[in-house]
Amino acid sequence: MAVRPILVLSLACVVNAAAQPKDDPAPKGKGGISAKPVGFKLQLDVVSDGYDGKTCWFHPRAGAIPGATPTVVLTMQKWDIKASDLFLPVQSQESKNLGKSWTPVVEHADTLGRRPEANGVVVGVCDFTPKWHAASKTLLGTGHTVRYKDDKLIPVRPREAVWSAYDPAKKTWSKWDILKMPDDPKWWNSGAGSTQRVDLENGDVLLPLYAKPRDAKAYFTTVARCRFDGKELKFEERTRPVNSPQWQIVHLRQQIVEHRAAIKDLETRIAVQRQRRGEATAGPGSPSAVRDRFRGSNRNPLRASP
Repeated sequence: MAVRPILVLSLACVVNAAAQPKDDPAPKGKGGISAKPVGFKLQLDVVSDGYDGKTCWFHPRAGAIPGATPTVVLTMQKWDIKASDLFLPVQSQESKNLGKSWTPVVEHADTLGRRPEANGVVVGVCDFTPKWHAASKTLLGTGHTVRYKDDKLIPVRPREAVWSAYDPAKKTWSKWDILKMPDDPKWWNSGAGSTQRVDLENGDVLLPLYAKPRDAKAYFTTVARCRFDGKELKFEERTRPVNSPQWQIVHLRQQIVEHRAAIKDLETRIAVQRQRRGEATAGPGSPSAVRDRFRGSNRNPLRASP
C-alpha cells in the first residue's frame, strides 16, 4: 500500500535524529551553515491494511512529539476511489516505540471532517501534514480545504489553508480552522496542501502557499510568515510571489498543437475542393504549398513577438 514507504522514511529520520550525539561538532558548509550528517535505515513495515476495493489510504504523513522516545503520530485519510480527490475525514494513530506497534486508527470526523455549506456544498480538509512546533510545544498540522457537491469535486471552487493542533492526552485534534488571509481577490483559491513548513527559533512559521484569483489559469507561489501561540495560527506577511513560466510554455505548446490541427484541417478542405473542381493537388495553391509558407514564417513559434 502507498502508506508504507512514506511511513518508513519518516520513522528512519526520527530514529536517527534522536540518536545523533549532541556534542558532535557540525561541519560548516557554504555560508557557515551547519551540515551535520545524519545516518538512516529503511525498513518496510505494514501499519494498516484491509483494502476493500472502495477506499484506500492517502496522504500518510508522520509528525514526532519529542521525548526520551519520541511519540510518532501518523495522519492519513481514505480516498473514495469512485471519484477524483474524494477524501474522507483525516484519521491518525500513534506509536510510542518508534513503529514497533501502533494504536488503532481513529477517524476524526468531528474535528478533521466535512462541514456543510450553502447550496448542498460540503467542505473538508486534505493534504494534511503534521510537524512539531517547538516554541508552543504543539504538534501542528497544516493543509487546505476541498469542496464537493453530490460527492463530486467542484471544478471551480474557493480554497483556504487550514491548521489543527494535536492533543496527546486525548489523542485527538482541534477543530480545523482557516488561516485568515488579507481581503484580496488573489487569495480566492489559496492552499498549503502537502507543503513542508519551516519554524524559526522565535516560533514564527514559514508556510509555503500557492494561490490564484478566481478567473486565473495559473497559480503563483509564496511563503507566508505566520505566528502560532498554540491556540491560533495567524498570517503576518508574505514573500514576493513567484509565477511559473513553465505554465506559459505549456500554454504556448498547446497553442502550437491547435494551430497544427487547424492547418491540417485547412489542407484537407483545400484538397477536397480542388478534387471536386478537377484541379491538381500540387502547385502554388496546393495544401503542401500552404503548409510550407506557414512553416517558413513561423520557424520558431516560441520566440517573442516583435
